[in-house]
Amino acid sequence: PAVHLPSDMQQFEVLWHNLSYNIPKKLKDLLFPAQIRTNILHNISGHFRSGEVTAIMGPSGAGKSTLLEIICGRRVRGVVGEVRIRGVDEVKIGFVPQDNYLLELLTVKETLVFASKLINHKLSGYEHNSIADKTINRFGLEKISETRVNRCSGGQRKRLSIALEIISKPNILILDEPTTGLDSPSCTHVLNILHELAANKTSPVAVVATIHQPSVALFNAFHSIYILTSKGKCIYHGLPRQLVPTMARVDVACDPYTSPADFIIEIAAGDFGPTPIKKLVDVADTDTDRLERLTTQDSRLLLSALTVHKYPFFRHLWLLWLRSQILIYRDPFLTILRLVMCVFSAVSLSILFGREIGKTSGCPPRPVELYATPLD
Repeated sequence: PAVHLPSDMQQFEVLWHNLSYNIPKKLKDLLFPAQIRTNILHNISGHFRSGEVTAIMGPSGAGKSTLLEIICGRRVRGVVGEVRIRGVDEVKIGFVPQDNYLLELLTVKETLVFASKLINHKLSGYEHNSIADKTINRFGLEKISETRVNRCSGGQRKRLSIALEIISKPNILILDEPTTGLDSPSCTHVLNILHELAANKTSPVAVVATIHQPSVALFNAFHSIYILTSKGKCIYHGLPRQLVPTMARVDVACDPYTSPADFIIEIAAGDFGPTPIKKLVDVADTDTDRLERLTTQDSRLLLSALTVHKYPFFRHLWLLWLRSQILIYRDPFLTILRLVMCVFSAVSLSILFGREIGKTSGCPPRPVELYATPLD
């Protein structure tokens, strides 16, 4: 269902029309051409809005992650077409990768405090702690706030990764496979958090996530779904509850005891041949005229609307050094191992060269003795 936001809130929409992506060719590809697919996305169109949670689905290799990286500006070369935004002049984008890149020796609260200090350099220490505490309460991490990250479960780590991006208050939150490796309750918890972020009354967020084989309940919880085929074409974009009627329109009947999400993925993978894919692509293309009109009216490039902030270099350097010292202190084994390796290297060189170090026959020779050596 559509989300109805307060009338005083400024809503925005991100659109792309006839977007394609080809893998940039390198010199070795020209000299030694390989039989690999270079066209990842093929003339796709779509959109998502603030206040909604959109799922991008498709079989492996369909280009889901590539589309996310194009939207957030991580891929520029090889892109044909534009991603535009309408409704706002400036936006912030938060990106949560599939893998959790967390410092495992920091506690949950320390992780959030350091993130706040790196982003909001003008705030006081009390305010940074307050931001961390509010974020912990918001994501249900109160019981593990003083627990080190390496002792947290997969679902707790995923919530922490999302919380790190939320500290910067993004307008667009992009997540790559946020439910991969999580059990059903953890998936539901993560999706509930995404819905709360999207429905925020003060600053609604546009949430876009790739997802792989969701359950029926999880599938129906999204506001809209965007499905790609194995060849990078869009075959459906709309409400989850309209997927089965849309497939019925093109004579593709979904068994009532079969998950619509699993069934459409099998179609997108080509298990039922090219005919149903072609019919669904034709149905999905009926909305491209509207998108083409919107991309030329009252819209601007998404990359040009991104907010860029400058941060003090020396303050960042100090915070990173301080954080590294905490990590070194909490991992004495690694520190001792590094010290032992340094001593071992020094002793090994001494045994190998002995008193010959610095002489002509040693390593390295002294400059004076080098030039004083008679030439034959």
